[in-house]
Amino acid sequence: MPAQILTNQQPSGVFIAASWVALLAGAVSYNVRLWNAQMPLNKKGYYFTVLMYGLFSAVSVQKSVRDRMECYAYAQRKRMLRYVFPA
Repeated sequence: MPAQILTNQQPSGVFIAASWVALLAGAVSYNVRLWNAQMPLNKKGYYFTVLMYGLFSAVSVQKSVRDRMECYAYAQRKRMLRYVFPA
């Protein structure tokens, strides 16, 4: 896959805005329902912690994929420059 294709993959502003709205709507809805739930406080804390772990894992996976793509694009450029300017 050419490096140019990998480096030009930027999401649009509309997609970013829709992602933030979906994330905030889901988190607020989850927390409101958790607040109104008739269960002991320790169970509410458990479910809140599960939500936080889920958000952390989603961000971690996204960053890992992005870093791998950037590393791949960097390696492609380095390999191409090695053929253009041999040592």
